[in-house]
Amino acid sequence: MFGLAVVLFALITIGIKWFTLHQIRELNASLLEAQSEAMSARNRLKVALNEKAGTERKISVGERNCQAAERRIAQLEKEFLEVQAHAQEQAEIARQKLALAEELKRKSGPIRP
Repeated sequence: MFGLAVVLFALITIGIKWFTLHQIRELNASLLEAQSEAMSARNRLKVALNEKAGTERKISVGERNCQAAERRIAQLEKEFLEVQAHAQEQAEIARQKLALAEELKRKSGPIRP
């Protein structure tokens, strides 16, 4: 009976050790899987942050280009108004010259060759 109790105790001890070892292996596998998922999530986060930073840079460049274009448009509008005013002045001067030429022509009479 004593031998049977020792064998039974040894079998129970082996069973407990086997069950414990099996549980530890399953927990270790779960831990490795969780670590792998965490690393994957971390890498996806890094990629997303890099994409966000790149997009923000593109937006910033676009905003600067837009501001430069707006300044250029304002400058061109100013130049256009100056050219238009100068053209109106020149047109008025040309009309005055033409009126003076016609008046001079009327006063002096026809030109004879």
